Amino acid sequence: MNRPLDRRTLLGGLLVAGVAACTGSDDESTISSGTPASTSASTSATTPNAPAPTTSSTAALPDRARVPGVPYGRLFSLGVASGDPLPDRVVLWTRLAPDPTEGGGMPAVKVPVRWQVADDERFAGIVAEGVVNASPPNAHSVHVDAAGLRPGREYCYRFTTGGEESPIGRTRTAPAPGSDPGRMRLLFASCQNW
Repeated sequence: MNRPLDRRTLLGGLLVAGVAACTGSDDESTISSGTPASTSASTSATTPNAPAPTTSSTAALPDRARVPGVPYGRLFSLGVASGDPLPDRVVLWTRLAPDPTEGGGMPAVKVPVRWQVADDERFAGIVAEGVVNASPPNAHSVHVDAAGLRPGREYCYRFTTGGEESPIGRTRTAPAPGSDPGRMRLLFASCQNW
């Protein structure tokens, strides 16, 4: 069930994304389904100090590993956000937080999260995907530099883990250099730590 994105939801998501973006990153223990992952050049992160996303040999990697002690249906309570568009990429964000007011409500383990970018809302045309870890030092938030996209295009994106799926987000890449987009609307949010 998808609902239209209103201004209040967008601003709330950006506020949450800004706060989560200010957290650090570190490696801890991981919840794993035992399925190997391989690095993909088409989806690797280009941001300095950012871990490269990986793609899995099976689409079910993070979906089969339930998060112990977390009630089903609450992992993506803070939704999704995107930003920093370039002609060939955007940054995607989510945070696993079944109980956002009580420190997030997540156990102190890394959780693999699958991300997907598609050119349609049904995700029949997936154009980029990978798996990244949501870790405790980063408040179980995920930042993905989704590369290999086309300029000036609208895309749908989502995250999945533990048998749960995030709300579907919409994003748009920046226009190609030298092109005339005609009209452009911008929204600005800032975090000095990311």
